[in-house]
Amino acid sequence: MNSLKHYLLIMCAAMALMACDELASDISIVPTRLEFAVTVNQDVPTKAVKTAFTSGDVIYVFFNNVAIATTPKYATLTYDGTKWNGALQGGLAIEELAATGETMSAVYFPFGTVTVSKSGDTYIFRGADGQPLYTYYMNATAAYELVTAGELATLTGTLNMAIPDNYVQFFVDKSGSDYSTDGKYRLAVKDIRPAACGSYTPAGGFAINALDYSQPMWGYAYNNEGILFSGQINATAWSSASERRFIFFETGAPAKSATISKTLSSRAAIKLTNVASWSAAVTEPTAVDMGIYKNNDSSTGKTLLWATSNLGATEKYTGNWASPFTEYAQCGFLFAWGEIVPFYEEASWQMKPEMNQAKYYWYDAATNSYSKYSVTGDVLEPQDDAATAYLGSGWRLPTEAELGALLAYASQHPDQSSYQMTNNGATIYFPNAGKRSGTSNPGRGKEGYTQYWSATRGSGDFTWYNYQTAMYTDNGQCWQGMAVRPVKEVQYISNLVHYWPFNGNLNDAVPSGAINGTFLYDGQTHDATLTEDRHGNANSAYSFDGYNIISIGHAGDFGTSSFTANMWICTTATTFFNTLIRTEGSSGGNGWFIRFKDSDIEIWASGNQYISNTRIND
Repeated sequence: MNSLKHYLLIMCAAMALMACDELASDISIVPTRLEFAVTVNQDVPTKAVKTAFTSGDVIYVFFNNVAIATTPKYATLTYDGTKWNGALQGGLAIEELAATGETMSAVYFPFGTVTVSKSGDTYIFRGADGQPLYTYYMNATAAYELVTAGELATLTGTLNMAIPDNYVQFFVDKSGSDYSTDGKYRLAVKDIRPAACGSYTPAGGFAINALDYSQPMWGYAYNNEGILFSGQINATAWSSASERRFIFFETGAPAKSATISKTLSSRAAIKLTNVASWSAAVTEPTAVDMGIYKNNDSSTGKTLLWATSNLGATEKYTGNWASPFTEYAQCGFLFAWGEIVPFYEEASWQMKPEMNQAKYYWYDAATNSYSKYSVTGDVLEPQDDAATAYLGSGWRLPTEAELGALLAYASQHPDQSSYQMTNNGATIYFPNAGKRSGTSNPGRGKEGYTQYWSATRGSGDFTWYNYQTAMYTDNGQCWQGMAVRPVKEVQYISNLVHYWPFNGNLNDAVPSGAINGTFLYDGQTHDATLTEDRHGNANSAYSFDGYNIISIGHAGDFGTSSFTANMWICTTATTFFNTLIRTEGSSGGNGWFIRFKDSDIEIWASGNQYISNTRIND
């Protein structure tokens, strides 16, 4: 009996031990901590700047086996100057990562602020302005493993980050200028297009959002050293050297341009030097007062000066209806609405030879809609206004109300080759510049189209049409190329007879004495040099050193009538003598001149009769 009990006890103990062993084999420890042991290499043959990763750089990592959720799920690797620190984003859990046999895809944006969102099974990348980041990027796809040891999981893998094919970079150093602000500079180059990493899908990888070739690339500031532009080349076009147009846009300043002959290959990096000394992209036109207020509203207190020629025209059409005009030279550039890259017949300016909806800057093919300016009444912002982009602050496209007011003074040439506008003692002409549709220019010349863009988005797009003297909407075809007639605003002053605003030149901005829009009283400088004005605006004042002078012709022939001269003057010395401005009649008759002498401003007129003096105390 005792022996039987002993046996039963042993059996029970054995059974108990077996049950404990089975329980222990079913228990697994779920990792609660994740460490990243990911190696990051940079496979970049050539770079203009940012040749290595720097502190604060972020790499976005996506896992092909992680299901797309309501919010984007991914990881980030942030560089602290010595190592990459990882973090899970969007609620991604450690247990969603696979132990082995899966891949991760990574993307790095060197400039700008990135936001990650999702649409369906696609991750979307956008900048702070909601638009794609049009700069180069680096990406990689590699296998990863998740090694667990108790509560710790370690993510391992190697990312060989590389720039995709056909990206090139252009770097503009400071060169004495303030090339240090994001979003202030753009560069358009023939046969190079802005391209951005716009999205990622586990099935398809990273996708590029690319604009049309020759559209402007946005510049990004680098380390207060300069501005970097990047885009994709048309490799076939750049395989041989030829003269190509480069246009440099700076917000608020006139555009600069140069032609450069080079060959370029994928991943090339070029430093552009002496951009500040490039030529003006276009010549600033003369402008006349047609008696039309800003927005056709006298309460604004501002009047408009209308350019006497189209933007980009190298010759001024003067209404010589008896003989044909030189078509493209007098018609100027053709732009799609809201774009700043033109078509023009001169070979180096054929930046955008084809104009259609698919190549339109603001067209979103995915949604078949416009990503900006989609609402009736929208007005172009300065960076999208061709007149502002090429001529600088102050110049712009006229609004619909302003063009409508001008049209009241229009008369059509009998052969339907142009319109003549006459009012307020001035006359300007609008030749039939036609329009660019696809790769052709229908409607140029006689019995053609007098169509000009306004700055206002209408139910279609505001233009003029040759066969009727009324406003006409063009069925929303804002992607077509049409001419631009710039205007600029000036403060309205009653009885103003002459105005020299010093907008980079000495043109008289008020048409007293004007004949067909050609001023009689534009000034001439005798060694006085352009400089900054009191507000810091470049080329908006003149500097004198004691031997310089500005001559303004016979602008002072007022007879015995009284007049007022108003100007801003800043001095750097108290013992100084310089005649600043004079008219041709200064030595007698009705001329006048203004001079600075020993801290006094003196005005002389009517046979050198001393008029008055004002003490300057800077």
